[in-house]
This record gives sequence, C-alpha cells and structure tokens, in this order.
Amino acid sequence: MIATSASSDVGCEQNAAGSLRVRRDCHQTICGLQTAAHHGFVLGLPKLEVTWLTVRLMPHACLLGRSTHLPELTAAEIDDAISRGQITLLSIDTSIFSQYQNGLEHGLLQRLSQFEASDVDLVLSDVVVGEVYRHMVEAAVSGDKALKDAVKRSGAARNLDKAAREAIVAGVALGETPEQCVTRRWTDFQARTGYKLVVTADLVSAGDLFNAYFEVKPPFESKETKKFEFPDAMALQGLEAFAKHADKLMLVVSADGGWLNFCNQSAWLIHARELGAAMSLFQKVPSVVCAALSNQVADGKADQLHSAIENELMSFVEGMEIYPEASAAFSYEPEVEEKEYQSFEFRDGPVFKLIDHEEAEEVFVFETVVDVNISVSCSFSFQVRDEGEYISIGGAYATAEATQKMSLVVTIYGDPKAEFDVVEVEVLDHDKWVDFGYVEPDYGDDHDYD
Repeated sequence: MIATSASSDVGCEQNAAGSLRVRRDCHQTICGLQTAAHHGFVLGLPKLEVTWLTVRLMPHACLLGRSTHLPELTAAEIDDAISRGQITLLSIDTSIFSQYQNGLEHGLLQRLSQFEASDVDLVLSDVVVGEVYRHMVEAAVSGDKALKDAVKRSGAARNLDKAAREAIVAGVALGETPEQCVTRRWTDFQARTGYKLVVTADLVSAGDLFNAYFEVKPPFESKETKKFEFPDAMALQGLEAFAKHADKLMLVVSADGGWLNFCNQSAWLIHARELGAAMSLFQKVPSVVCAALSNQVADGKADQLHSAIENELMSFVEGMEIYPEASAAFSYEPEVEEKEYQSFEFRDGPVFKLIDHEEAEEVFVFETVVDVNISVSCSFSFQVRDEGEYISIGGAYATAEATQKMSLVVTIYGDPKAEFDVVEVEVLDHDKWVDFGYVEPDYGDDHDYD
C-alpha cells in the first residue's frame, strides 16, 4: 500500500506502457514508494525505474511534457524551457574543454564569461575541473620539454651558449612552473565566469555509485572497461544532485555517449551536443542580453554608447531642474544661475535592465543608472525681518560640485554583444537637490542679488 498526501487531485496515472507519470499539477508526497520499487512492484504495476526522490520532484520533468526519463530534447524544446525559466544551469564536461584545446582565454570557452552577471549559472563538477587541470599541466610539461629541445637544437645551430638558451626558455615560461601557470589560468577563468563548483564528496554517496556500477546504469556500460567510467558517474551524479537542490533543470554539454545516456534517464539533466548551440539558446534570456551589453561597455567596446549618453547628459544638465539648499544664519532666497555637465559614470556597473525588445527589428530598450558630476552656480539673497517686513542685508554667490543620480532609458539597434547603433538616450529621473554648505552675506560684493 502506498500512502499519499496531496494538495490537489490525484496526480499519478499509468500510461499505456505501464510506467508511472506525474502530472504537472501534482504536489503530493508519495510515501513508501522506494521500498515498493525495491521489491519490484507497486500496486501491481511493472517494476518502476524511479526512486522516491525522483517521483517527488517529478513536476519539473512534467513541465516539459516528459516522463521521468527524458529523451534528448530538440533545440526548440530546450529553447521553450529556457524561456519559461526552467533551465537556468549550464555545465560542460571534459570532452568539451578538450575539443577547444583547453583554451580558457579563447573562443567559446572565453565567451562563457557572458553568464557571470546573468541569471544563468555556469556549473562545473570538481571531477571535470580536476581532469582538465591535469590535462593542462601535462600539456604544459610536454610543451616545455618540446621548447627546450627546440631551443637546444636551434642554439647549437646558432652557437648559443647555455645562458642564452635558458634565457629564451625563461622568457616563455615567465618564471612559472606548469602547475603555477595552470593554477593562474584557472583562477582567472573562475573570476571571469563566476562558475559554481560542485563538490562531489558532499553530494554523492558511495552506495549510489556502486549501485549504478553493479546494475550497469549510465554512464556505466556492459563491457570490461566500465570501471573507467567512475569519474563520469561521480561527476554526473554530483551535477544531478546540485540541480535537484537548486530546483532547476541543467543543460549539460558533452560529446561523451555515457553522459548522453545518463542525461536521458535523468529528470534534472538535459543533454546538448555542441557548446556553441547550447550557448546560443540562452541569448534570449534578458539577464544574458544585459550582461552582454555590460561586458561590451566594461571592455571599452561601446564607445558609441558612451558618447550618446554623454551628449544627452550635456544637453539635459543645461535645462535640468535644481533645488539649492544651504545652511545660513539668515533667511535667504536662492537662484540657480549656471549648470555645467562635467562627466558621468555607470553606477554599480555598468548594469542594464532589459525593459523592451522587438526581436524582428533587432531593437533593444534598456534601463540603466548613472552618476553624473555637475557644477552648479547659485546666488543667495539674505534678509532679516524687522517689524513684520523683510529687509535685504546683501547676498552671496556660491558654486558647488555635485554628483547626481540619474535613471536613463537607452534604445539600441543591432546586437548587444557585437555591433549596434544607439537610437536614443532619455533621462527618466534624476536627483534635484544640491547642497551648497554654509553661506553668508558677502558685504563687499557688488553682485546684484535682487
């Protein structure tokens, strides 16, 4: 007997194939299923290939219209899941790093930095990181040896002494050991991408690994070399546990057949074969679009945007409304006489928020906040009250430097991560108060304050 507690109507049913399916609206906890499944029967159904945890978390798979075991999804299905916010995690395996020669600073691996400031999290298994790190160290050791051999042969041909040859090698190695070089590169990669590290030991049990091994579950296969699949099994089980804990689906990019098979039987991992295609699926996510534009600006590749904002601010400051405030011993009347734009900086960023997008027209509308440095000159007329009347006692002229917060709407045409034109910049809102500090009458000044 299976005990259930449901917050909606019955959410489980048997399909024609005899497998258990949980509908999207199912929010129930199924108790005792794990024990029943272990004995090979549940209410007379064929043996289930699911565990209690998988069934409890099944609504995520059902959101995709799938059962517990997910076949490889089409690009359109993945795109739909991403647009709904169901897939917010991206991971890649060792085969993808190898495909791009572990070039962390180049090509598509470099472009992974676009997700650092977005709602999409790059997630890497510590098993994958360890394997790639080892491969990179081995490549550095091999390259250093090849370099030394080449310099030795060239040095002999050119009659270079030992010191000259060693200087050439040192100029390439930069005083780093292979391990130091790779550690530096990984540290930089982590800083650029902000990837989250899955610590396998914290998420995967030895029992689960051995069960998968002896039951020949993916990524293990029925062949003599299946013992070599333990690293893949640890990585995949760790990624799956991470996705469950995050309550989000994970897009896993791999060229390895074992990874494909594991993802196809997982309710949390979705397989993709190519990194470029996988990354392109996230390009419609607003936070990714915003991060792309932010990176363009931060890298100094959007001078046209900086110029357009500056031109708008210069014009706006001339006519902007300013409320002077000051402390004084007498009553005063202020009058703003001059306002001058000086410079601007993006606040906390640059940070952009996508507020509108016309995909067919390649038009994007962003909101951003800037700090604008201005100079304001103001005259103050001072008065005292005598028998109910205000009598002028002179005035003062003061200039203040101020930083005003301004909200902008920026409209661009083109690709935010590549080439684009600025259509319009508009100031939505701005600070209006400027503090002139302490002011007092300047009795020797001939300025007319009336």
